[in-house]
Amino acid sequence: ATAKIKSSSTPLLQLMRLSQNFPAQVAGLARTSVPEPIRKGAQKLRRIIQEHAEVFSVNGRLVRPDHSELSLFPLVAKLQPFFVGVERLVRSGVSERVACE
Repeated sequence: ATAKIKSSSTPLLQLMRLSQNFPAQVAGLARTSVPEPIRKGAQKLRRIIQEHAEVFSVNGRLVRPDHSELSLFPLVAKLQPFFVGVERLVRSGVSERVACE
């Protein structure tokens, strides 16, 4: 998913599309080739993080929701209005690139 978002000309819109129905996207993502730098970064991250730990990164800092007041779900809830705004702009005819800026 990271490679697909990063390579998109409208990454915020791509993130929105992938996150809205992630289970439906899994098969396609499994067939997506991952650029070598992203693959190496993921391998490095995997070595740093304990297996089965729930983590994500915000501004380059790893966050473990089980050890932090920061949780993924409130973060997604805060981002939702931005995703909705982008979607409305695109539906009204604004280009994806402009809507995401």
